[in-house]
Amino acid sequence: MTKRRFKNAKPVGANSSLGNSLVKNIEEKRKTYVRSRKDSDGAQFQNLNELKVEKNVDSKTHEHTLDEFMASAELAGKEFSADRSQVKILSLAETSIVVSRKSFDITEAQRKELESNLPIPRRPYKVKWESKEELIKAENEAFLDWRRKLADIQEKSTVMLTPFERNLELWRQLWRVVERSDVIVQIVDARNPLLFRSSDLVSYVSEVDHRKRNILLINKADLLTKEQIEEWKKYFLDNNISAVFWSALSAAKKNEENMAEFNVDKLLEALPDTDDEVSEDIPTTSKQDENCLVKEEELLYITDGNKLMDYFRSCINPEFGEHHATIGMVGYPNVGKSSTINSILGSKKVSVSATPGKTKHFQTFIIDDKLTLCDCPGLTMPSYALNAAEMLINGILPANQMKDHFEAGCLIAARVPKKVFEVTYSIILPKTVDFEKDDGYTNGMDLLTTVAFAKGYMSNSGVPDYSRAARLIMKNVVDGIIKWVKAPPNVSQKTFDNWTYKEILCKKNKGNKFVLDQISKRNLLEGNTGKVKSLDSKFFDSEVSTIHTKEKFMPKKGENGKISLKKPKKIKLRNKFSHLDGKKAFKMVKIMKSGKVVLVLRGRFAGRKAVVVKTYDDGSNEKPYGHALVAGIDKYPLKVTKKMGKKKVASRSKVRPFLKVISYSHVIPTRYSLESEFDKNLVNKDAVKEPNTKRKALASIKKEFEEKYKTGKNKWFFTKLRF
Repeated sequence: MTKRRFKNAKPVGANSSLGNSLVKNIEEKRKTYVRSRKDSDGAQFQNLNELKVEKNVDSKTHEHTLDEFMASAELAGKEFSADRSQVKILSLAETSIVVSRKSFDITEAQRKELESNLPIPRRPYKVKWESKEELIKAENEAFLDWRRKLADIQEKSTVMLTPFERNLELWRQLWRVVERSDVIVQIVDARNPLLFRSSDLVSYVSEVDHRKRNILLINKADLLTKEQIEEWKKYFLDNNISAVFWSALSAAKKNEENMAEFNVDKLLEALPDTDDEVSEDIPTTSKQDENCLVKEEELLYITDGNKLMDYFRSCINPEFGEHHATIGMVGYPNVGKSSTINSILGSKKVSVSATPGKTKHFQTFIIDDKLTLCDCPGLTMPSYALNAAEMLINGILPANQMKDHFEAGCLIAARVPKKVFEVTYSIILPKTVDFEKDDGYTNGMDLLTTVAFAKGYMSNSGVPDYSRAARLIMKNVVDGIIKWVKAPPNVSQKTFDNWTYKEILCKKNKGNKFVLDQISKRNLLEGNTGKVKSLDSKFFDSEVSTIHTKEKFMPKKGENGKISLKKPKKIKLRNKFSHLDGKKAFKMVKIMKSGKVVLVLRGRFAGRKAVVVKTYDDGSNEKPYGHALVAGIDKYPLKVTKKMGKKKVASRSKVRPFLKVISYSHVIPTRYSLESEFDKNLVNKDAVKEPNTKRKALASIKKEFEEKYKTGKNKWFFTKLRF
């Protein structure tokens, strides 16, 4: 019999204080809720500034009208009451704009006028506050005034204001980086630098300290041609903008090649072979030659992190004197700030992700005794654009958050020539109608339909999945598979496009032959008599049915004249005449495709849902039967509610995946499909053989599944079966 424990006894163990704090927090929430419902006349709302403020560093670029109203009330610190009545929240439907090629650009005069009216929030001066509470109040008021000013600008302007960062905590991170840095490096995308550059940030840095300097680091320069870099360089020199072209991807590849070249194991193997004494006259590299510093006029395309750091050192204002300098890295999400720092440091120190807004807090990295790098979280600064589709094309907004896929498809179809899509996806786009002039471009509807049919993206009702095709195209545009580069204001866009697609337009579409073969196999060509011939051959060349019986055993006379009574091996008639069996001669239709969701029937993971990664219909040497490589969920995410905290929601939203090679007879296909983009270098058939490779593959699958789960789509796949 166990000893009874009193109800009022404190928790046992070292974490008793943790239990007390949790109970106290729950009790405070209960009292606050009871206090808010005391008044019977109306619903009393507590002052939002009296609540304990938790730092929310999640990026917030879109807000519903109600959320925007509540945020404004919170910043203003107002108390209000609402009558208990039937309240309806009206949501106006957003209209999508389908643009033509003639109306997607902004003139230089309009751009300069619009940029001058787009400020960023300033931190209040020290004169306006003395205590911490006064600072928070002053920051809230300044941020609220900034939001109102942008709203007034949006009402008066005819051009659309792009989504901007609405979280005050992320702007606080920017203020801290600007205040502690000697040089502010604004990183932009080389494909559209002026969209990512904030001219008001340059003014704000000068307001904080006139000795601070601004640099424009143009990343992803490997996506531009030499002529395009030269034109952009002329534009920046004419406008007195300190700019340098850089490629973090090329620098990372160069670091990997250097690591492979200077392999430690090879160096250790070479040490015993050297018997000569080491000379004392070793040339030192501590003294820097004056010519080794990279001059701004000679910069075209840097791929070395050391040269980039030399350029940063040369840009530090000598008025600061000898001190420990700080270089601040600022820019939009997903422009490559963290990748640039990793290339400079030579190893992965900062978490990098394809999802915009991976960095949450500013981070510092000490390079040497005199220099420190400071990485700021990605900030979507206010700018002018045509529509939200332009934000998707430039990678500011993730493709998974795309709401209007037709708008994005029409915009990219109006900017990229038709031949580029045909070469990239091995497709044949429909020709223009007779009354339309063929200018080498297509429309968004034809593009999405053709890509969806070619990739097999179909919905449950048999209609092409346009949204999935649009997401694929947007991701390929952001990754640089499909290129589109914005021209400087003083150069025509047509000239720039000719440089971009010069090699592609000269290529012959190798995929046309493949597509024609597929069309002819399906008997879809006009005048094709293959269907008639196949029907005639099946009808007239059919074999006559016969009867097969077992032969009666008769003793045979051997070579020596002796009679042999040995019976031959018994063979079943269905095996002996299997080549005449119509059932086995019929080939089964292939229904297992990549992305197909299946249910596992046997084994350890029976009853689990999985998605087909790769199919092996004809089998292999190891497994001479039809099988597939599947990735599924062993442990499903648990149910979450609004009352749960962020940590609890994050822990309950985790999944435990599995990777297995399984026979077709042990799975059953469903009518569902899952759009999965696994890393082929990690998730493959060879990864199952070794524990280390399998561990990396499972980590990659887990990351992909959790991102899919957070989007809220494919809910059935992440729900456990009830049996």
